[in-house]
Amino acid sequence: QKEEKQASPPQRRTVSFHSLHIREYDQILGDHPCCTEGPPLSLGWNYRHTPISVLLDEYENSRPPRRTRHKLRMGGDTRRNILITAAICDKAPNVTQEDVKRD
Repeated sequence: QKEEKQASPPQRRTVSFHSLHIREYDQILGDHPCCTEGPPLSLGWNYRHTPISVLLDEYENSRPPRRTRHKLRMGGDTRRNILITAAICDKAPNVTQEDVKRD
């Protein structure tokens, strides 16, 4: 006669986080085909080598409210200004004024 094994209750597994390490990447001229107004933006490969470290609770208490999908979209002028600022600050030395003026 075989002994019937009773299934043990499932173990409760939890995950928790203590801090965030935020890495900031350069914003560069992109090539997104759906960008119909102004220059498209992309994230470059270069990033700041010193990440920003923040406690998770501190981040959650100080961050602005979540934005709606509509508010996440940037207009062409906003993207153009980001690229101009990046070029002026030498963050994106390969971006020319002609690239930024592209519509």
